[in-house]
Amino acid sequence: MIFFSTFDIFLNSPIPSAVTPHGMEVQSNRDATISCVVTGLTQALDSVVWKKGDTEIGSLSNPSNYIEDDGDLVGNFQTTTLQITNVGDADANYKCVVTSTEQEKTDYETTVPLKVFSVTA
Repeated sequence: MIFFSTFDIFLNSPIPSAVTPHGMEVQSNRDATISCVVTGLTQALDSVVWKKGDTEIGSLSNPSNYIEDDGDLVGNFQTTTLQITNVGDADANYKCVVTSTEQEKTDYETTVPLKVFSVTA
C-alpha cells in the first residue's frame, strides 16, 4: 500500500483534487466567514452551492444574511467563501457543494462547521 500526503498529490499528479473545509468559532450575533479550498485544479469550478444543513442558502427564510462567493482560480486552487451576518446562537453545519467537470465531480459535498459561543457577564 502506498501513502501520499496531500502535498505529494498536489505537486505530482495532473488531476488530483481535494476539498478542505475551513470552519470557525464565532461569538453569537456576530459575523463569520467560512470557506472551502479546492486544490488540484487547472480550470475554475463549474459551480458552487452553499447549504445550511440540507437547504440551499437561497431557499432559507433569511437569504440576505448570507453572501456566497465562488472565488477565482488562483494557480491550482479555488477558495469559495460564505459570509454569514448575525450568526445567531446555535452551532450549525454548512456544506459547500462543488461541481468540476475537470475532476469528474458532480455535487461533491463537504461539511464546514460553524461553532457558536456566548459570552456572559
